[in-house]
Amino acid sequence: MAKKKATQQDWKNRIVGHGEKPAKDFLANPYNFRIHTAMQERALQGSLDTLGWIDDVIENVQTGHVIDGHDRIVLATRKGESTPVPYKQVDLTPEEEFQALLMLDPIAAMAQTDTDKLEQLLALTNTEDEKVMEFLANLAQKNNVAAPDFDEYDEDVASDVEMLTCPKCGHAFPK
Repeated sequence: MAKKKATQQDWKNRIVGHGEKPAKDFLANPYNFRIHTAMQERALQGSLDTLGWIDDVIENVQTGHVIDGHDRIVLATRKGESTPVPYKQVDLTPEEEFQALLMLDPIAAMAQTDTDKLEQLLALTNTEDEKVMEFLANLAQKNNVAAPDFDEYDEDVASDVEMLTCPKCGHAFPK
């Protein structure tokens, strides 16, 4: 019978919970070293405005501190967001929390860009949000790829769109 290598360690699942709560109920991490620029906040605001919440804030149950998602909480608080903020809870010692703070964003920042795929993705993306358009144009410029060409919204076609109304909620949407 083959033995498992002693040097191989199984990865522990440190996620212990999920939930939603008001932005004002989160505790900022006093050791968060990341500074968010106005351009970054503008891009994040555009993302939240157009896509909504697509990523959880990360909170440590041992300290109550946020490990990731500080700027999302700031923007939600500033807006007076009534929608609860989605979060996941992790169980880390304070020392492990320090390591997590040091590693999460910097590891993500180490990723390289496949410019061909970036250019394809930019060509497939369309938005009317100025903040998102600005971010995507800057992303294209930074990576020396063609800037996205966003379609202009033509209000004249609005009258040609056939609408359907939901019988339950009364919301109208294009057919």
